[in-house]
Amino acid sequence: MEKGPESVAGDWRVASEAGLTHSRFYWLTRPMSPFEMMDDAVAFFRENFSVMAKASILLYAPLIILVLITLIIIVALNATARTPQPFAPADLIYLASVCLAYPYFFVAPALHAAIISLIAHMRLQNEPVTLRSVWERLKTRFWHLIANQLLAFIVLGGINLVIGIFFFALLFLLLATIGVTAGTAGGAFSVIIGLIGALLLSILWVVAIAMATVWFIILPQIVVLEPNTDALTAFNRAFQLVGKNYRHAVLSYLAFIGFQTVVYLAAYMLLIMVVAIAVLIIHTYFDLDAFFMRWSATLNQSYNLITYVGFALLMPMMYLTSFLLYYDLRYRIEGLDIEQALTQMEG
Repeated sequence: MEKGPESVAGDWRVASEAGLTHSRFYWLTRPMSPFEMMDDAVAFFRENFSVMAKASILLYAPLIILVLITLIIIVALNATARTPQPFAPADLIYLASVCLAYPYFFVAPALHAAIISLIAHMRLQNEPVTLRSVWERLKTRFWHLIANQLLAFIVLGGINLVIGIFFFALLFLLLATIGVTAGTAGGAFSVIIGLIGALLLSILWVVAIAMATVWFIILPQIVVLEPNTDALTAFNRAFQLVGKNYRHAVLSYLAFIGFQTVVYLAAYMLLIMVVAIAVLIIHTYFDLDAFFMRWSATLNQSYNLITYVGFALLMPMMYLTSFLLYYDLRYRIEGLDIEQALTQMEG
């Protein structure tokens, strides 16, 4: 397959006189490192932000509308409340909205990953992307995807439970060790042992989670991009792709986790700065304790709204890394001929 010219911003795009145009998977002419996948995911997300943002907001629209409606009601109740009291109507409405929103997150992330993968795939095939065209491709795989992700949720829940129990036991042993060393070697030494042990346990816990869940992160891509798979055979396909390049997949996933952590830390730092300024202003004119006691439900619901919108707008970048990893694993195992694959799908 002939390799197209590369742009300065990444090796998946094709430059022309009119600027950057759509790609034909030219970046898959060689295996990719985790950092190349992250770089290309950011660049692809930036250049296709509009269509991905629209699809993401539309997917989470029911949740956002629910939060907005309840937020208006909560603000009205908080504003008219004479005295703050526990379990006020505003607090009950807030808790009810959280309970209603929680089931949505069982299926929304998988649908989100599938939609972003379809958009990326269609863009790279030089196809026009509309919400209708994305839905036409998704609807034939919709129930396979839902069933697959419910099964994955059950399996992952069991795996995470086992990992959690194991590391809880290690934490208990660490606390017991600190208690013993505090009586013999002194408090300062026990604190050092505790900090080092907590750091090591945290690192090992993240690695264990990555080793266990890396098998599942490309399931949405498999279900929607490989029409011959179903809810069950997608697991076999994932094990086939990941198993033959397990170390590369785990290291890539760890890099993606670090990347996601940095992005969310930056977003939360910005939010914390805004909140800190708001707190200073409130403290200047109001009793801070009374203010937070009265408006706690409003503040919590506002935080949820910001979190949901931020999640919808930022997660496409993370799902693109899984999309790139899926094709990278296929390339490493199958020597994937992308031009042939595209011709088959277009046919």
